[in-house]
Amino acid sequence: LKELWVDGGATRNRWLMQFLADLLQRPVIRSLSPEVSALGAAHLAGKALGLWNDAADLQALERQRERFDPVPGRDLEGLYQEWQKALRRVMC
Repeated sequence: LKELWVDGGATRNRWLMQFLADLLQRPVIRSLSPEVSALGAAHLAGKALGLWNDAADLQALERQRERFDPVPGRDLEGLYQEWQKALRRVMC
């Protein structure tokens, strides 16, 4: 895994995106359109209707992204253990 591309409502949480980057030790790239999956469906519909010709036309519609790079030197084991503890609390 070179980098992780994410979308959906949870991606609005900047802390979570940085946490993922740190935990995975990989960049996390999020679209500034959180519901990019719906945008993809709209792109396909527009292509089927002949509103655009190729992928370059579609890429121009979705260029805004934010990148979260891993912070060097983080205690990954401690970070993972805290995440597991938080999950246990909400799942009980």
